[in-house]
Amino acid sequence: MNRSLMLSTGMLCMLSTFFIMRAGVVGSNTTPSRESLTIFPSIDIDNEMRGFAAFEAGFTLEDATTSCLFNAFFPVGGSLTFNGGTLNLNLDLHLTATALVSDAGIINGNDFALHLPYKNASFTLPGMTFIDTTVVCASDMVLSGTVLFGGTSMLDGGGNTIDCSTYGIWIQAGGSLLIKDATLRGIDAGKLLCMDSAATLSLSNVTVMQDATYSFTQGDLEIFNEVVMSGGQNFVFQSSGQAAITSGATWHFDSGMTFSYAPANSSRDAIVMEDRTSTMWLNATTLVSTTTGLRLTKGTLRIDGTCTIISDAMVEDEAICLGDGISAANDVSVEVLAESGLYLTSGLLAYSNVG
Repeated sequence: MNRSLMLSTGMLCMLSTFFIMRAGVVGSNTTPSRESLTIFPSIDIDNEMRGFAAFEAGFTLEDATTSCLFNAFFPVGGSLTFNGGTLNLNLDLHLTATALVSDAGIINGNDFALHLPYKNASFTLPGMTFIDTTVVCASDMVLSGTVLFGGTSMLDGGGNTIDCSTYGIWIQAGGSLLIKDATLRGIDAGKLLCMDSAATLSLSNVTVMQDATYSFTQGDLEIFNEVVMSGGQNFVFQSSGQAAITSGATWHFDSGMTFSYAPANSSRDAIVMEDRTSTMWLNATTLVSTTTGLRLTKGTLRIDGTCTIISDAMVEDEAICLGDGISAANDVSVEVLAESGLYLTSGLLAYSNVG
């Protein structure tokens, strides 16, 4: 009995020593190795996943004070447990089909990418923080916590759906995030948020599916390629920043949508269209403006189906205005598609094109 106990204790000591020895710098830049589940402790300041080490069983960061450098060539599988700790990328990190992020933390991308695995169902992502990181989806994704992006980051949907029904995507103060090639599902209040006025949200080939009224309250918004607002809800632009429809881009409000213009700084010119190829497409959409008024210049306004204007204007300076009445270079091209019309139900609409 005693000898058995001594052997068991000895084996536990060996196992403990095994894990401690495997922490710190794990792997080699010259010799391949297959690693078991590796725990990186907070006491080591030089934790590193190196070179030819294959972390097939995952890794754990001990706590929120733990940091580790990812500098390995092979994809990572198993459970990734961050415990609030930080993983610094020195190479792209690819996750295998067995990988799951079981606990949230921080990935400092240093302009490298995290490639999420393909899942037959959806990949679940907890409330991670990504700084200067590109996150690439290989399948649909469900957010199980609010995901923060800081620095200059990108979320590449790969043509998949990102489910924001319960949690959303926030951009940290002063940060910028480009979301591209994705469908954002379940968008409503607070789900897609710039955390201060210096932050920027850019959308490229994105469909935003709203479940309820969604207000863009602060920061700048950039539209690239085609961005579709759908769901038959109300999109409210309330920011003191601007919404820029870039050259060649289309901001498409789908059937049943309402676009309400009510910027916090009372600017008439917060919707910026770069040139004639910048298009705002109203498809059976209601356009609403407060007494601030909305002035569209340079781009193209496309009217598709029955579109309605509701304006609170009492005088021309408060009107929804097409062109600025000063320069032909700022004229708006108005395209009214077949069997379509624009109907003013209240307030004022001013046609101020010069040419």
